Amino acid sequence: MKPFFVFATLLLTAASVHAQPAPPTPTYDPSAIAAARSLGVEGVRLADAGNCQEAIAKLERAERLHHAPTTLGRLGECHIALGRLVLGSEQLQRVVREPLAAAAPAAFVTARARAKRTLDDVLPRIAKLHVHVEAKADAKPRVTLDGEPLSAEWLDIDRPIDPGAHTITAAAEGYAMATSTVTLAEGERSEVNLGLTPTSEPRPEAPPIEPSSPKLHESEPSARGGAAAPKPEPNFPPASKEPSPWTLHRTAGVVALGVGGGAVIVGSIFGLLALDTKGKLDDVCDSGKACPPDQNGRISALETQSVISTVGFVVGGVGIAAGAILLLTEPPSTTKPGSALSIGPASITWQGRF
Repeated sequence: MKPFFVFATLLLTAASVHAQPAPPTPTYDPSAIAAARSLGVEGVRLADAGNCQEAIAKLERAERLHHAPTTLGRLGECHIALGRLVLGSEQLQRVVREPLAAAAPAAFVTARARAKRTLDDVLPRIAKLHVHVEAKADAKPRVTLDGEPLSAEWLDIDRPIDPGAHTITAAAEGYAMATSTVTLAEGERSEVNLGLTPTSEPRPEAPPIEPSSPKLHESEPSARGGAAAPKPEPNFPPASKEPSPWTLHRTAGVVALGVGGGAVIVGSIFGLLALDTKGKLDDVCDSGKACPPDQNGRISALETQSVISTVGFVVGGVGIAAGAILLLTEPPSTTKPGSALSIGPASITWQGRF
């Protein structure tokens, strides 16, 4: 009976394997392959000429159309040449680990060998950054690295990172923001410790309210036993039905100055943001040449910040000028002294100003 059970087990296993769906076959698109080959050749030519900034755009498009170890390998080398060691090395790792068919072109085999030699040189150059955030257990810190969110999985471990300057910030509700900037050399490891300190303090207790002494009513006798003195009627000046012209004039001037000052502040803030964004673009974009596609977001942000800054300064200048003119041209008071009429035994006199 034992051979029968063995045979039945093998039969069921074969049936289950046969029932599993086969892996999808990659779509063969001759047009995409031809276009990728043309873009790849142009990208390699630019890379050989030392123009990796433009070469990356060509090689990335070629790789999206059709993957080839020759294209991906040169793309990784260009990223490394521009200082993106982590991204470039991972692309080379894919070329090295990708299995090649027995009948693979000789160019693919050469590309894999070249990628392995480049990896042996670049891997020791990658820096490592260890970030630790010190905060209370109830705090939920938000950490950023060079302006990008850094998830909690990256805390308290060595993160591979490109050499250069990096800014790390940590913030949480009710805590003061902590910031640190570190500059890493090639192959250097650095630790950054950010401590969050609470900013909210307990509110002071309000002082007790002392009971006020009771006031005597007008009809009640005073403390000396006599009748209370009559309470004098308050003498309020008559309310003006409408503000005088000079008050409206001055109010308009102050409002214009306030609006102008606020607009100048907004223009200054967005001007500083535009300068910072332009500095980041200058770091990755060669002068007079197109920026890589991954910088399109920063380019749009730079345009928006520049427009807001310009509008802020224009509105601020107009508002400040208008406010100053209104205040300097304030009309004088129009109040005139009153007139008087006097009657004597033999005369009648009128005094007044017209």
